[in-house]
Amino acid sequence: IAVLWKSERRYFAGNVAAYDAANGKHHVRYDDGDDEWIALAKHDVKWDADAEAEAKKKAAPVDDDDDDDDEDEDDDDEGSESDEAPPRTKRGRVTARRAAAAKALRRVGSKKSGVKGGGGRPARRAAGAKRKVVLSDSDDDFDAGGDEDASEGGDESESEFEVESEESEDDDDDDASEEESEEEESPGPKGKRGGAKSKPAQPAKKATPAKAKKATPEKAKNPPSSSGGKSLAAALSEPVLAPTGSPELNPAHYEARERLMFPWLQPDKRRDASGRRPSDPEYDPTTLQLPGTFPKCKDATGKPFTVSPGQAQWWRFKAAHFDSVIMFKMGKFYELFEMDAHVGAADLGLQYMKGEQPHCGFPEKNYAANAERLARAGHRVVVVEQTETPAQLAERKARDKSVKDNVVTREKVAVLTRGTLVDTGMTDASPDATYCVAILEVEDKTSRDKTAENRAPKPDGTDQPDDETGGTWMGVCAADCATGRFLLGAWREDAFAGGLRGALAALKPVEIVCAPGGVGARVMPALRDATPDASIRSLSAASASLLHPDAIVERLTGAEGYFEDGALPEALATFGASTVRGERAAAIGAFGVMTAYLADAMIDRDLIPLGRVEAIPGPGAAGIEAARGGFVSLDAAALVGLEVLEGSDGGCAGSLLDALDRCAGAMGRRLLRRWVCRPLRSAAAVAARQAAVREMRSEKDAVAEARRALRSSPDLERAASRLVGQSGGRGRDAANVVLYEDAARARLHGFLRALEGVRGVLRAVRAFDGVRSRLTSPALLAIVTEGDTRDANTRAWADDAAWGACAGASTPELSERLAFFERAFDWDKARESGRIEPKPGADEAVDAADDRVCAADEALREWLVGTRKKLGGSERNVNLVSANKDTHLCEVSDELAGKVPADWSREGKRKGFEKFDCPELKALRAEREAAGEARELALENVLRALVAKFCDDWPRWRRAAEAAAALDALSSLAEHADEIAGSFPESCTPSVMAPERDGGGPSLDAVRLRHPCAPALASGESFVPNDTKLGGGGDAPFLLLTGPNMGGKSTLIRQVCLAAIMAHVGADVPAASFSMTAADAIFVRMGAKDNIIAGQSTFMTELAETSAMLRRATSHSLVAMDELGRGTSTSDGAAIASAVSDHLVDLGARTMFSTHYHRLADDWANDARVRLGHMGCDVRGESGAEEVTFLYKLTEGSCPKSYGVNVARLAGLPEDVVQAAAKASKEMEEAMNARAVMRAVQAVRDAMDEFERTEDVSVLIAAQERARRVLAHVKDPVKEAKE
Repeated sequence: IAVLWKSERRYFAGNVAAYDAANGKHHVRYDDGDDEWIALAKHDVKWDADAEAEAKKKAAPVDDDDDDDDEDEDDDDEGSESDEAPPRTKRGRVTARRAAAAKALRRVGSKKSGVKGGGGRPARRAAGAKRKVVLSDSDDDFDAGGDEDASEGGDESESEFEVESEESEDDDDDDASEEESEEEESPGPKGKRGGAKSKPAQPAKKATPAKAKKATPEKAKNPPSSSGGKSLAAALSEPVLAPTGSPELNPAHYEARERLMFPWLQPDKRRDASGRRPSDPEYDPTTLQLPGTFPKCKDATGKPFTVSPGQAQWWRFKAAHFDSVIMFKMGKFYELFEMDAHVGAADLGLQYMKGEQPHCGFPEKNYAANAERLARAGHRVVVVEQTETPAQLAERKARDKSVKDNVVTREKVAVLTRGTLVDTGMTDASPDATYCVAILEVEDKTSRDKTAENRAPKPDGTDQPDDETGGTWMGVCAADCATGRFLLGAWREDAFAGGLRGALAALKPVEIVCAPGGVGARVMPALRDATPDASIRSLSAASASLLHPDAIVERLTGAEGYFEDGALPEALATFGASTVRGERAAAIGAFGVMTAYLADAMIDRDLIPLGRVEAIPGPGAAGIEAARGGFVSLDAAALVGLEVLEGSDGGCAGSLLDALDRCAGAMGRRLLRRWVCRPLRSAAAVAARQAAVREMRSEKDAVAEARRALRSSPDLERAASRLVGQSGGRGRDAANVVLYEDAARARLHGFLRALEGVRGVLRAVRAFDGVRSRLTSPALLAIVTEGDTRDANTRAWADDAAWGACAGASTPELSERLAFFERAFDWDKARESGRIEPKPGADEAVDAADDRVCAADEALREWLVGTRKKLGGSERNVNLVSANKDTHLCEVSDELAGKVPADWSREGKRKGFEKFDCPELKALRAEREAAGEARELALENVLRALVAKFCDDWPRWRRAAEAAAALDALSSLAEHADEIAGSFPESCTPSVMAPERDGGGPSLDAVRLRHPCAPALASGESFVPNDTKLGGGGDAPFLLLTGPNMGGKSTLIRQVCLAAIMAHVGADVPAASFSMTAADAIFVRMGAKDNIIAGQSTFMTELAETSAMLRRATSHSLVAMDELGRGTSTSDGAAIASAVSDHLVDLGARTMFSTHYHRLADDWANDARVRLGHMGCDVRGESGAEEVTFLYKLTEGSCPKSYGVNVARLAGLPEDVVQAAAKASKEMEEAMNARAVMRAVQAVRDAMDEFERTEDVSVLIAAQERARRVLAHVKDPVKEAKE
């Protein structure tokens, strides 16, 4: 075929390589190396012999309209490469073939400078033109590539490299459309790229074929067949296409194509990398097996086609990560192909590109935003970057002739998930900790033969088998990847996975990682119940053999391990040295699961060497004396039932955390959350924290200044952690990764964020300079005194209480370290310019380079002074100037030009002046250029050296961040105390006493306590405060609470438990006074919910939580039970409630037990260990249809009825329904009373018979007393309630 190009006034000959029936376009491969897809019916073409004749004709002359014969030096410069210009018959670009390939690519590497179009040189691409992407499926075309992949339009062994010059050298970072040798041009259609803002496309200078006056459809329909292989487009018998760039495109448009082209992708034929079918139990859904002949494939009809090299490269990455979204880098754009394109369209709002292949993408500058959105949407994102430029590919092929690659090398550089985001740009919007949690169940085989009796709870209430090495152990490792913190724990787990539920409720992870094979039957319901929104992933089966504790420790401490000195962090070493086999296997194994997952995410060596591993207590820690006081145990039921972290609507509003959180920065907020989830158990530590808060309340000016400094400062904990991780040069930060955005500027900004964070901490500490002498709190002094030598990991503290108040937080020496970086360079100028210009004396290499530059400049100045003397000139007519790339030419006025020496050469001219060069000046200029290059090289190393110096001091910056977080959290408690003092009628600082110092046993005494999380309601007069006393001074520790429905029982229980948590956190409470002995745990059973996923009813869930409570509670625990047993029949529910209350009364724990089973009040009426109370109410009206006024006041004694019919009336039930219910209630009550009287009478008769046989009068007295209580209620219950 020969196609007429109007601007060239000639036909260009070639062959038809393929035909796309859907688009009606032919793939024309020209003899000169160009190729394109065009609609032949719209152009003037010739076929066969006519085409061959046209190919033999000489090119017609071309008008040089664009030539410019201006003698200006700029033109002279650009014309210096005229000998490289191709013949003018070439159509707007140069095609370098065979031996010229390397030379062409060298020009690509030097920004492809060119000349104007009149000389037949490469036409410059419009500066604002959008990139063009080849979407042809032909095996002769690159799928969506660019010239970085080396044009594949010809034979693979004779690949072509296209060289294009650009209109402008301006490299605008914000111009997503500007390209610099990234993408291969195609005359095919170009779709609008969704999500990218680009300048309007400008017409390129390449000539376009003229439209034919008359179409030749007959010839166009049956073009001569190409000798090449079957193309992908030709193999499509019924391609499915939609309007390109149309927002109406959706995955359904591409279903037929996918079924046709990729039969091995369909579920019934799909295999994993090992060849297993989805029905195989060991099938790995994360991998895909490609056809054995790949990239040569066959479609569903058996027609062969070949996948292009670029697409083959993408498919290989996709096959290795079939469960992931592949962000495939091509030039300045990340491309999403095939099924990934549907994800991009749905979750990123991108538009599909033109063509039959699903395809969309976005520019590099949007990497952080879009990658974060995909990861937070639950996708696993694999980032594939170019690690080779086109020039490097050409050099590699030149060195090794066996290399047949036609695409640049690409590598996986990052794996992003919801729990592994570490880049600053991806974490700024989420200041809270986002945990990734690894879980490992370990079944200790030594316990498998134990009998049920051996596995039963011990008398002390613990859930510990007789064999200390037996049972099922749960290992949990949580990682906050943005800060590099690891939490590690292991414990014996119950059948309900209560310990795991508690850990998950406190951590609220966004991602769960399991060992190969997933999790057991007890764990999955816990995961779904506690973290329903978390992503759940499993390690590959190949990792199973790597999870033995000994193998994990070896990998951690070996020659290529994560810790240079071979020593494990303290918490990890403690678990590693455990003699309990199950505990060691679970904890070390969970850390091994996390290590393997982070290694797959390519951030393990960024985080693990930081060594920030902390132990988290298990659910059984309540009965264990922990070092330095330990923490109050809060299980999942307590955290959820009391709304500690989340309110009833699922958000933070209305929760205890929301009530306490007045933090100025993210570091303090994260720490305060940990304090709330793990309150202090040591009374001395609580007192030490309260003292720090009290002193901060007395120094309001200093605290306000410190809070301003913390509020305006970056997150030092995250910034320093990320900077240390990036310093290793791994993953996307590796030196060989080709990035077009200014990566050095981004690293500089990260460095400046860390420095600004340190400066903010220092400003916050210095805010206390004027008041430090008045401070007496050891914990606060350690935080606000710079240079304190007491480290969080040492015992150089005066006592454990001061350490425990803030976990040993202390501020290290910062002034001198920060002053070094302030002296090194100007931070503001570096932020503006994007590079560091070190101050004199800060860097020896730069200083030496500056001296060399100054010496070179001085030599040039001296030469100029001498030249002026020789020529008799002055500053007016003899100077050194620059012209384009040539610097330091001697410019002489016309009147002195005749006096220049004979060895001077003329280099240019402008009106009244001529430019000259000479050997001596060339030598001086060369020295100046060498000095400048040496300085640039030295400047490149400055940032690297300064960052390395900063990272070497990582422990110092970590301690500074911890101190700042503690200061912020303490200030939040101080702000909260001031707020409730102003908004509530009464507030106080609770008194928490050590149990061993209180001879009266555990106690709790609250006077006029109000609900701490509802200030708008509780602060008003309408909210009724209540006194609550449990134990101490001879009072009963068990409160049996009855009262009408909606009478305020649940509110009372919640406010007492929340006040207890606040007391252990160190916060003030809204009460006249509040005192209690320190609790080891707070257990709460309230609210009604089922667990559908686990197949558990509301009642089952209720009893499972009760079971965990009864097994773990001790006499020092605080227990709250709200209406236990309401999910079953009255008799069964009453029986269970009675048995549970018996257990708790015998245990002696401080307990609030609310119930509607009024028989319990009768049973405990004369027991000194139980106090009867009810929420007061005013009852009027007839029995069964009473009108109840709630008093919301805790009153002595029991309430005989719950008055549920009254609630029915308040709820708006129809009056006839209410009356019917009242009548039925009265009748049932009378019947029950009659039966009660009969039972009481019969009990007295039985007791009399027993007395006659045994003469034991106590039996008769007990029966008579129970009968009197029954008869008293039956006689006039309404009157009794009023009294």
